[in-house]
Amino acid sequence: RLDADRINLYQLVELVVKPATEVRMCSYAELVADGPQRPKWFVSHWWGESVMEFLMCLEQHSQDRQLSEDDPYWVCAYANNQWDLKCDVFEDPSQSSFRRAMDLSEGTISVLDREAVCYSRIWCCYEVWVSTTQLSGGGAASPASSVTRFPALPTIPRLQSFSSQSSMVSSAIPRLPSAASQNSVVSRMSSRMSAVARKVSTKKDKPYLYDMYTARGKKAIGITDGCAEVDQCHKFPIDAKNKREKGFPIALCRRALSIKLQDAEATEPMDRRRILNSITGARKLDATPPPIEHARYEQLNSNLHGRIAIAAWRRALESGEPMERYYAALRGSQLPKLEL
Repeated sequence: RLDADRINLYQLVELVVKPATEVRMCSYAELVADGPQRPKWFVSHWWGESVMEFLMCLEQHSQDRQLSEDDPYWVCAYANNQWDLKCDVFEDPSQSSFRRAMDLSEGTISVLDREAVCYSRIWCCYEVWVSTTQLSGGGAASPASSVTRFPALPTIPRLQSFSSQSSMVSSAIPRLPSAASQNSVVSRMSSRMSAVARKVSTKKDKPYLYDMYTARGKKAIGITDGCAEVDQCHKFPIDAKNKREKGFPIALCRRALSIKLQDAEATEPMDRRRILNSITGARKLDATPPPIEHARYEQLNSNLHGRIAIAAWRRALESGEPMERYYAALRGSQLPKLEL
């Protein structure tokens, strides 16, 4: 018997995503979508977190950003083909489906688990680095001037109560079309994805955004990059933003202030080598071990720490928190302004 509140994405992929896609050997998005989807937001997260808390964060984020049901989130477990990951994850992370999805999105949301383990995982750190430096204009331009259009995640299925693995599979998967209809959908998706080799410009008309959300109890709380759309509905948007973000756990901010990119871990050691070498600009990603220290590591560290310091500044000050670490984080960052 599985506890619905504790099931994580590792378990969900094995018990839901892969059984549902086994016949067609495709991604879950291809199975349930009726065509290619351009992602609105890219989701960075750790697979070991609770799926229920993950969904809570995205639901709250969609409300705060006032997204519609037709605005897709890109989530790797559903958008990538779990039967053939080599077609989505390449030796060069800048050519991976992750990077292509970020290039097409308006922003990244980091879903933070209770211990901020996501900030100690190399892929998550890479996603934060791309989001807060390259795509936000805070770093060197992406080596790719264009990307291949990539299908994103459709509406995320809600999980219900589970009494067994079989009931979990049936209750977690949305109602699917008939077999004939599914064949038609997958056929159309496959042909479109093959033909969709056309290039899409990565030029963005507005700044790339980076939001952070976490779940506490039955509620999700987020720190947004600037005022969210829901804040703009108020007479004083900054005050509305501060009120909305006030419950964000200060302990999580303290932990995030100590995160270092160069200390991040990976399930596959080669992923760590390739990602760090890619960040440092090495030409041969597999050939040599990445440097222990590098200016671009510190660029990400200081940028992330600065964002955390700004987000937690007012609450830390009001609660009597020692401010030395926040001062240091803000001084070391390259962020242009502080909104309180």
